[in-house]
Amino acid sequence: MIYRKYIVLLMVLFLVSCSNSESGKTGSSQGTQVESTYFKVPAFFEGRIVFESNDDGDFDIYVLDKKGVNKITNNTWDDEYPMWSPDGMGIVFQANPKSKKDYDIFTMNADGSGVYPVLNTTDWEGDADFCSQDGKNIVYVRSEEQIYYYSLETKVSKPMEPEFKNKSIVPVWSAVNNNIVFTRKRMLGWDVALYKSKTSEIQFLTDSGESCRARWSHKGDRLAFVSSRADGKGDIWMMNADGSNQTRITTDDDAYDYYPTWSPDDAFIAYTSATHKTKGNWSLWLIEIKTGKKWKIYDSPGQEKFPDWTK
Repeated sequence: MIYRKYIVLLMVLFLVSCSNSESGKTGSSQGTQVESTYFKVPAFFEGRIVFESNDDGDFDIYVLDKKGVNKITNNTWDDEYPMWSPDGMGIVFQANPKSKKDYDIFTMNADGSGVYPVLNTTDWEGDADFCSQDGKNIVYVRSEEQIYYYSLETKVSKPMEPEFKNKSIVPVWSAVNNNIVFTRKRMLGWDVALYKSKTSEIQFLTDSGESCRARWSHKGDRLAFVSSRADGKGDIWMMNADGSNQTRITTDDDAYDYYPTWSPDDAFIAYTSATHKTKGNWSLWLIEIKTGKKWKIYDSPGQEKFPDWTK
């Protein structure tokens, strides 16, 4: 009799453990409020910023708004590069639950619930962004070098360029003009390139071999991007959608400023900054484009990276 009770107890503990493990994969439906080392948003701040941080040892996804910061994934692998859906109700991201180097693409609701494996193959898949207003299509990078489209309805992938030419990463779609901006490898360094959806034409918007990670403004008329041309480290720059009028926005020669994203009204840019590219503590900042005034809004012992800002 005691032996049977012991077996039943073991089975119950096993089921509870499995349940807890599964909930770790899907994330909390409400998220977990984070007590950070530093959180301070200015009074004018509106909207939500999703980003990644490894504050707990591995990268998880967080959402910041006026009230604070919620951790919306919680597991033992890396959840990275989150991007909002056009309606702000969902997020696409990459994660590596199978092995450290094998990233796949997932979607989830804005609160971390409903995690769904979009692409789950033996290839590396990541750098994903939604690329249709209905949220049924994404653009992503396969094998860390070539950009593809993927339909969530038909489950079919197709290359953005039928003939592979140059290593291309971090594609970002514009809801205004349907074009895609991305980072392309050159003989020396990287530059920002534009794919025009109507003509399938590709053109470089920068030419120094020192620029990357462009993001569309919500109006689709400007691009924020990263360039090291001024200080050899990295600053946030801005240019028109055709590559003209390239202007340096952040000017701290001692800092690495990366990963820009526009506020919903396109008046501010959020980005992350550190004093050392690999060993520094990356924190989340805002800058007002018109005045150049800056605010540090979030900082933890971890590394805050890849912010994306929506309403």
